[in-house]
Amino acid sequence: SFDTLAVRSLHLIGSQSLNSEEYYRFSDSVEITKGNISARCDEASYFKTQAKLDLLGNPVVWYDSLQLFADTIFVYFPNNKIKKIELYHNALTIAKNDTLNQNKIDQISGEYIDINFENDTLNSLISKVKANSIYFIRDEQGESGLQSSGADTINIFMAENTVSDITWKSAAYIEFFPDFILDADLTKYYLPRFKIRYDKPKKRKFPEIPEYYKNQQ
Repeated sequence: SFDTLAVRSLHLIGSQSLNSEEYYRFSDSVEITKGNISARCDEASYFKTQAKLDLLGNPVVWYDSLQLFADTIFVYFPNNKIKKIELYHNALTIAKNDTLNQNKIDQISGEYIDINFENDTLNSLISKVKANSIYFIRDEQGESGLQSSGADTINIFMAENTVSDITWKSAAYIEFFPDFILDADLTKYYLPRFKIRYDKPKKRKFPEIPEYYKNQQ
C-alpha cells in the first residue's frame, strides 16, 4: 500500500505561498520512502497541493523490481496513490526479473520515459526519442534468448505485472539472439547508459537524530 511520505535530508526549507501551496525543499543526502517507492537524490522539492515530488541531482528511484535513472525525475501521487513517474533526459530503467542469473537485467533507455500506473499498479512504460531496449525472453521451457530493439518511441503495456504488448514507432529495428550464441559475459549486450545502484534507502523510524548532528555533539 502507498503509505506516509517520509523524507530525510541534512537541510530543509519550507514555505506556504499566497495561493496556499505548501512547498518543501530538501537538499544534501536526500532519502525518500513512500509505500513501495524509495528514492535518493541531491535535491528534492515537494508540492503538497499538486501531490508531486521533483528529484534533481543524480536521482534514482526504486519501484518493486525497477530502478529508474534520469537527470530529473518527477513523481505524481494524487489522492495518495502513485499515478505517474516522468524521467527527463538520459532516462534509463532496469529490472532484475531473473533470480537464477543476476546478470540478465532488462533495460530501456531514451531521452524521456513516462511510467504510468492504475490503482497503484504499473500500467505502461513509454520511452521517447532514441529509445532502446534489451529484454531477456522467457518462455514456458525456460530462457530462450535476448531481444534487442530500438525506435523513436517504444510503448510497453503491462497486465498483471507482466508485459502484455509492445509497440515500436518510427525507425524501428529488432534483433534476436538465441541463448546458445550469447556470450557468457552478458554485460557486452548492455545498453551504453547502463548503471545500477545498491543503496536503496530503508524506512526509518522518525524522529531520529541524523548521524551528521550526532557527530557535531
